[in-house]
Amino acid sequence: MRPAVADGFDHLDLTWNLVLAWVPFVVALVVYDRAKRGAGGAGLLALLGVWLVFFPNAPYIVTDLVYLQIWTREPLWYDEMTYVVFAVTGMMLGLASLYLVHRVARARLGASAGWLAVAAAALLAGLGVYLGRYLRWNSWDVLTNPRSLARNLVQILEDPVGKPIAVTVLFGAFVAVTYLALYTVAEMRPQGIPARIDKR
Repeated sequence: MRPAVADGFDHLDLTWNLVLAWVPFVVALVVYDRAKRGAGGAGLLALLGVWLVFFPNAPYIVTDLVYLQIWTREPLWYDEMTYVVFAVTGMMLGLASLYLVHRVARARLGASAGWLAVAAAALLAGLGVYLGRYLRWNSWDVLTNPRSLARNLVQILEDPVGKPIAVTVLFGAFVAVTYLALYTVAEMRPQGIPARIDKR
């Protein structure tokens, strides 16, 4: 609808970023299904690895809001709504995928290990957002350009103070807090509601 509203769409990258946000959700569905069927071993670990590599793409969309400072073509309200909808959708896909992986980890390893996995995934997602937004790495660079990516990671570990640690911790906390909200709602069980409510 953007061309019809304002004679042009400057934010086509949003669509691609949302496609990438769907990847961890789809992979998590496969992981959950295979785990439910009793599968395990290297195949399940490989799928979890793929999920973890693509998981940061979900919260990454939130950082696209920065472009609202650059693109000021009218109507700005339309772009604001578009960015918010894309960001919320991407976050929900990511959090839903984390919930599925959490359930698998909890069932296989126990409650404590499950929450440790959630904390680790949230923190690594924060690191992934930093790598993507500021160093311009993509998820597939893990396979296509692993040496250069590894060098950047070593440089970050050697000098994490400043933007690397700030962005990593901030977005890690953001993912963790929003996940806790989703988890609380997802695990709610209605109590005290009678099966039949008689009319009086």
